[in-house]
Amino acid sequence: MEIPFAEVLETAMEPHYGSDCSEQNNPALKMSNVSSDVSSNQVLDWLNTGEIFLVDLRSPEDFEQSRIAGSFLLPRSRLDLASFPKVPGLRTVFVCDQGSVAPKLADDMANAGTENVYALKGGLNAWRAAGFELDE
Repeated sequence: MEIPFAEVLETAMEPHYGSDCSEQNNPALKMSNVSSDVSSNQVLDWLNTGEIFLVDLRSPEDFEQSRIAGSFLLPRSRLDLASFPKVPGLRTVFVCDQGSVAPKLADDMANAGTENVYALKGGLNAWRAAGFELDE
């Protein structure tokens, strides 16, 4: 199944959360305990089977330095939950640096009724620690 990701992402790029999305400057982004956290191994399995829409929430600069192959850049500061596309047939997984921003977003989306939405547990740091490849 071919998905027009450019069109999908275009609808999600409405400015919404401001330019600084760090936890220190936005207490609403504190980590939450969501059951939708998934391991690096699970994300790798989904990547290998094509069952994933992997969204990197980090800055364009961080994304340019390193990223999980197949991920799409959608900085948290530009994300609008109300217009974020639901991609039928794929699991949406959010990735941040340390696993502290993505779980909150996944939780918010799940509470809004979105299904099959997850956060990479431990973020990109956990992916690196597991020894998985990054595009650099």
